[in-house]
Amino acid sequence: MGAAALGGLFFFLSEFIIRTYARFGIHGTNVLADFRHLSLPLSCLVLLEIGIISPIVQEVVFRGWLLSGFRRIASPAPAIIVSAAVFSLMHIRSGIPTLTHSFLFGILAGVLFLRSRSIVPPTILHIVVNSTGAIVWLTEFANR
Repeated sequence: MGAAALGGLFFFLSEFIIRTYARFGIHGTNVLADFRHLSLPLSCLVLLEIGIISPIVQEVVFRGWLLSGFRRIASPAPAIIVSAAVFSLMHIRSGIPTLTHSFLFGILAGVLFLRSRSIVPPTILHIVVNSTGAIVWLTEFANR
């Protein structure tokens, strides 16, 4: 029941994000590459979605639900590798470099999750990584 509710929530949140970007004329797989102009409210939306909302949702799904489930049927190393692989496949449309980075990040987040026995450390790490990337991109975009 909880997994279905979480899946439904994840679906509706993803749809909301995609439709919000579409309202600004942004389509495609690499949302940030599609920006032609950037206002302060839109910058805040990008930072909120990429830096906070996505990391929280992804950690709940991939570490809290998926890795925990795999851990019930496998030892730690295979469970981490499988959950990291599934996590990275979610990013496949962004290209091989992102796929590789996501896989390595998934392993690190999985180790953090299992060692701490909490979703908080990998979530904080994910927020820091994504927020830093979004801020760097926003700064570069503003200087174009």
